[in-house]
Amino acid sequence: MKPIDQEFFYDKGEIGDCVRAVTASILELESKDVPHFVKDQPGSDWYDTWEQFMSNHGVKPIMVTPPWDKIPKPLGYYLASGPANRGCKHIVIMFDGKVAHDPHPSRDGLLEIEAVWILKNV
Repeated sequence: MKPIDQEFFYDKGEIGDCVRAVTASILELESKDVPHFVKDQPGSDWYDTWEQFMSNHGVKPIMVTPPWDKIPKPLGYYLASGPANRGCKHIVIMFDGKVAHDPHPSRDGLLEIEAVWILKNV
């Protein structure tokens, strides 16, 4: 994992690129080599493109939602999403139950975790 920070921010009136930043970080790519999925495909249409991009780079993200006691504890790096204190959804990189990288410069993390993505090598 190579920490990459966001370039665009919801709290500055832009379409934030936290998904692009965590994707670049996990895949150890430069931001310029990763699409701004959420801006390029508004709504939920970006998800399939993101998942395919990850798979094309050897990683299959498997989304898991509560109840958390029904899943094994993720090993290694994984992604977590939920609300941020800026009034938007956000995604961060986790390791061993702790935030390993928050791509927003505030480093405030999430108010709560609503979903995680376990990352499997393909």
